[in-house]
Amino acid sequence: KVAIKPPVARDSAGPGGDKNARAYFAQAIPQFVVVDRKGVIRYVSAEWNPQTESHLASIIEATLDRSGD
Repeated sequence: KVAIKPPVARDSAGPGGDKNARAYFAQAIPQFVVVDRKGVIRYVSAEWNPQTESHLASIIEATLDRSGD
């Protein structure tokens, strides 16, 4: 699911000005935020490089393992 959507009105808070963008401190695109099942932010990154996909996958797996506690 997409957590950030651009506003449609000119008088809104600007790009990323919706509730989710403010809740997760969205500052850049791409930005990855991993949130566990209890709503705790476990990881935030605003970068992309060739290792990002595998690193992000390991963060997600660890978060899923941890959230089962």
